[in-house]
Amino acid sequence: MRIGEVARRAEVNIQTLRYYERRGLVVPKRAAGSTYREYPETAVAIVLAIRWAQGLGFSLEEIGELLQMNPGSVRKASTVQMRARATVKLEEIDRRISHLQAMRTTLGRLLEPNPPTTCPLVLAVLLHAQGESPATSACRPSPEAQ
Repeated sequence: MRIGEVARRAEVNIQTLRYYERRGLVVPKRAAGSTYREYPETAVAIVLAIRWAQGLGFSLEEIGELLQMNPGSVRKASTVQMRARATVKLEEIDRRISHLQAMRTTLGRLLEPNPPTTCPLVLAVLLHAQGESPATSACRPSPEAQ
């Protein structure tokens, strides 16, 4: 499949696909005697996965690491490397989920009958910087509400 077809199917522009290629995320082959890039059928799925992961907040570097864990990857990592990367990535995801849950709780506080007088987002950031859990500390009733 040529670059234009992959770009059309994945709904990205050709420059995006070339950028992913430069980053090593999508790897085309050159047919013998041809100047055209030829992409495998899986290229569309890979581009769609890259876009989906970006939407979830993963960087292209992180996505590249995840793609290397794929058994069909061009740049295969050893099983030990894959497990180590997967462990680190899982811990990062758990931290991200924890932060999102804390933010959800903090924002939910705004919808309660007696919301805090201090902006809960600012309070959550300050408490996080002090090492406290925004999920519990930021949601205490304000002194005025008691």
